[in-house]
Amino acid sequence: MSIETYEELEEAEQRPFNKQYFFRMLGYLGRYRRETILIGVAIVASAGVPLFEPYLLGRVVDDGIVAKDITVVRQLALLLLVLHLVAWVGNRTRTWLSAVIGQGVLYDLRDDLFTHIQRLGLRFYDKHPVGRIMSRITSDVESIA
Repeated sequence: MSIETYEELEEAEQRPFNKQYFFRMLGYLGRYRRETILIGVAIVASAGVPLFEPYLLGRVVDDGIVAKDITVVRQLALLLLVLHLVAWVGNRTRTWLSAVIGQGVLYDLRDDLFTHIQRLGLRFYDKHPVGRIMSRITSDVESIA
């Protein structure tokens, strides 16, 4: 392989953001549509639920402590506990589903690359060193991870 070819390969590695590649990679995420929607719900649960905390604490002070009604304090404390539990479950679900989707996308990408490499003709391997191809595939997939 000539020096110009290696320089072209190195230059290709330093290209800026490309929308076409981005949307191609987004296609891999489409296979996990249900999980992606569940991540959205989990994000809303883990980020949105704590927004009610100041309101509920205000109600504890106003309706429970100032009014000296211990049942209101107990009910609102229980509600706060439940809301924190919902936020915790949402956060754990988001983390778990993100890992599942990420590993699934990487698996699909590696599988598609393997299938593509298997379909290439022998003339391709005469022109390109196999070590360089494998190094490139490994490096690119790991950089996506």
